[in-house]
Amino acid sequence: MAVVSSHTLDALDGSHAGGIAVRLANLTNGVVLFDTHMDDTGRLSLQLEITETDAADIYELVFDTGHY
Repeated sequence: MAVVSSHTLDALDGSHAGGIAVRLANLTNGVVLFDTHMDDTGRLSLQLEITETDAADIYELVFDTGHY
């Protein structure tokens, strides 16, 4: 089991940037591991099962910050 956690802040005033869409994808095989949103306090904490992963795989965590 692995935990992915993050916290987003609004760069203009330092307040919590909640509701931002965030996605984790394995770029090696094209699998999206999750596609969700930051909570109202700008936080994300998800547990992932990683038993079938390869340490050489490359991952990308994408934040859709367009509205900020």
